[in-house]
Amino acid sequence: MLDFNPGSISAWWGDARPEKTNPIYLAHEKVILILVVERATGLIVDADTNMVCELTRRFLRSVFVGHSLVDDLEEIRNSLLDNYLGTQAGAVRRRPVRPDEVPGQHQSGA
Repeated sequence: MLDFNPGSISAWWGDARPEKTNPIYLAHEKVILILVVERATGLIVDADTNMVCELTRRFLRSVFVGHSLVDDLEEIRNSLLDNYLGTQAGAVRRRPVRPDEVPGQHQSGA
């Protein structure tokens, strides 16, 4: 488990509502994605989601962790578009991070 330093990281989350026939909707009603980001660099140091399948959660974590919200948004987006083809794909890709939300500009607590 990572040791988070609350002064140097922030937790970012987003949610989306999948189709009602989707297993994630039946279990949770919403897809939730949480990113733990270094404030100084924008580097994503951890990620989690409430997907039903552990393998899906691990796959999505691998797409985000190690990438930067400052420099790698296009790479993250393309990786999701090209490689995440599950029925929840639309919910995960629905809302990209806006430039005014990069670390240091939008302060959310850890």
